[in-house]
Amino acid sequence: MLFSYKLSEVISIVEKWFKELFWGFVFWFEAELQRVNVVGKNVYCELIELQSDGSVKAKVKGIIFDRSLLSDFLEATKLENIDALKGKKLLMQWKINFHPEYGLGIVIKDFSVEYTIWQLKKQQDDIIERLQKLGIAQANKMKEIGFPPYTVAVISSEKAQWLKDFSSILQQSGYLVTEKLYPAMIHGNEAIESVNKAFSQIEIDIKAGQKIDLIAIVRWGGEESGILWQNDFSLAQQICQSSVPVMLAVGHTSDQSVLDQLVRFPAKTPSDAAHILIQILDDYANRILSLSLQISSATTQKLSLLSEKLSFLTQNIQFLATAKLKKIKENIDQRTATIANFQPEKMLLRGYSLLFMSDGSLVTSTKLKTLSSGDSLSIKTYDKTIKVTISE
Repeated sequence: MLFSYKLSEVISIVEKWFKELFWGFVFWFEAELQRVNVVGKNVYCELIELQSDGSVKAKVKGIIFDRSLLSDFLEATKLENIDALKGKKLLMQWKINFHPEYGLGIVIKDFSVEYTIWQLKKQQDDIIERLQKLGIAQANKMKEIGFPPYTVAVISSEKAQWLKDFSSILQQSGYLVTEKLYPAMIHGNEAIESVNKAFSQIEIDIKAGQKIDLIAIVRWGGEESGILWQNDFSLAQQICQSSVPVMLAVGHTSDQSVLDQLVRFPAKTPSDAAHILIQILDDYANRILSLSLQISSATTQKLSLLSEKLSFLTQNIQFLATAKLKKIKENIDQRTATIANFQPEKMLLRGYSLLFMSDGSLVTSTKLKTLSSGDSLSIKTYDKTIKVTISE
């Protein structure tokens, strides 16, 4: 008869071996959390290690006996919730545990906050590097908003209070700003897909000819948390490839996400975003006013110069006209005097005389040829008339 052990005896041997080998030892290891499940104060999860091709290389059950350990870790790393840990590589302190009923397991004793923050920062850097290689990392930063009035495509939760604050501030500014809401989930795991969908619809509307000058992603965070969805490559690529400038106002303060580094107008809160847009409109209005004043000043100076030239020309025309008229008058007076000197009375006074026919007509060169012997003539001098008869 073969010697055999009971199952409980085998497990007891293994349990004893594990206790002797690992008793008091605490290790640090890297793994990804999967299938996180909270039951009371305990957190149950699955720890896995993936190969380069994405297949599972190792897998083991894990447990956290104090739920507050996980809560403190989430707060320290500013991750939004437990679901945000899924698929993330974490550095954990653990010890091996072997239970007769549940088998091999890992008891998680602590998390490395620094390692996780470094991983998140590395994820941001990797996304920026990928975008730089595509040549689009600065694409949205360089986009200009164009000329008002503006139409703003707002990506936000429908009927949210922060959206009302954003709209109210714009309305009170007195500027004409048209808002078009594209509803989206701005919190949680659905945010990436929801915001991507809104972006896609905006691009469709722009290509269809709708006027959209700016895209504003608006959310009030209330705390420095929940920005994990903003470190997503697909969303980052959407912003870089957007047809118009993008404004991001999601309510966090100190943390800077990937999207913050890519958008044309980063803002802390929806109220700040509204004020940034108002400032853009103020600057535009001031430029128009300044240009109008410059045009007015230039026009005034031009008119003044033309007026001076006109006055100068008028004075010169008057002077030239007076001189010309004086010259003409002198010429007329001279000719008048000359003509006056040749009047018959003047000529007679100087010793000249006039010869008249018997009929009283003046003797001309033509009539002179018709005269013959015996014709009577009259000679008119200055002071007398002499009667004569032609003889041989």
